[in-house]
Amino acid sequence: TEMLKNFRMKLMLVGLGEAGKTSLIRALMSQSDRCGKIGRDDRTVGIDIARWQPMAGNPLEFSAWDFAGQRIYYITHQFFLTQRAVYLLVWR
Repeated sequence: TEMLKNFRMKLMLVGLGEAGKTSLIRALMSQSDRCGKIGRDDRTVGIDIARWQPMAGNPLEFSAWDFAGQRIYYITHQFFLTQRAVYLLVWR
């Protein structure tokens, strides 16, 4: 049988609210490696999922999951956490 290569990985950003998870993923995804200021109204609600290809022309692609850090969302996170993922714990 022929093996299929998978170049897509889940990148899970977890941490407390206002730790910088959204700022970090936006900076990684931007051409300037910077992120503008994120206001209170722009905070993550639930989970934001975005595709991120770190290097143009390289088949490696991340499905970046930005988890809301507010306590009210903690109970739902368990349904999305998987073994085959890269976890990035963000804290101040």
